Amino acid sequence: MHGQSFRIEFLDRIEATRFGQMLRKHNVDPQELVHTQPISGIVNQIRNCRDCVKTTECNRILAKAVVGDNELAFCPNHLSISQQI
Repeated sequence: MHGQSFRIEFLDRIEATRFGQMLRKHNVDPQELVHTQPISGIVNQIRNCRDCVKTTECNRILAKAVVGDNELAFCPNHLSISQQI
């Protein structure tokens, strides 16, 4: 149960971040990601997102209802997120 409760808390943390929003733009379910991928890899992706300097471009993309895959290429996590699909 401890592992499950940790993943639920971690999921809440992801969903509150720009990274969680970008996952959804990539059509990746954060809950599925947390339950199928190593936490260390997700932590690295969160760090990449947090340290990214392209926040203006990211905000523009996140505000759009529909985003083309080529519009997401600037994201430092694009390749790793795309592999989750």
